[in-house]
Amino acid sequence: MRVALRLAMLVVLALAAYVAVTAWRLGVRSDLGPGAGFFPFVLAMLLACLAVLWLALDLLAVWRGRAAPQDWPEGPPPRGAAALRLLGLGMALVLAAAAMDQVGFPITVFALTAALLLLFEERRPAILLPVALAAGPGLYALFTVALGVELPAGIFQRHVF
Repeated sequence: MRVALRLAMLVVLALAAYVAVTAWRLGVRSDLGPGAGFFPFVLAMLLACLAVLWLALDLLAVWRGRAAPQDWPEGPPPRGAAALRLLGLGMALVLAAAAMDQVGFPITVFALTAALLLLFEERRPAILLPVALAAGPGLYALFTVALGVELPAGIFQRHVF
């Protein structure tokens, strides 16, 4: 399991490097302050620091001859309902990414949030609907109106905001 964790951290480190380079190309500075790539660049650097820290702690524990605290117990992979939930989570994220431009941010995030809440057993409409509305249309309104960030509007392009 320790080899799998090291490989996973190397993948995370490679992802952080890719995001950092892409964010740098977007521009981390502009005439008015931080550019479009500033926030992704900072997050990529934090992710890289965490991956390096995890690798260093793991290698330090091996060097000292102790088991690292992040070792996960060996066990079977998820089966049954847990495996179906993981598969549903992956499918929901892929569908949301594919639908974002056509359907728009508000509806896609509303549907994704509602689907994930249902998938992970939140069935009460009094909880599900407000959370999904806050996540989809609420975040869209926050970003477009308050922060001036353009998000894919989809069918709301000319009707709402």
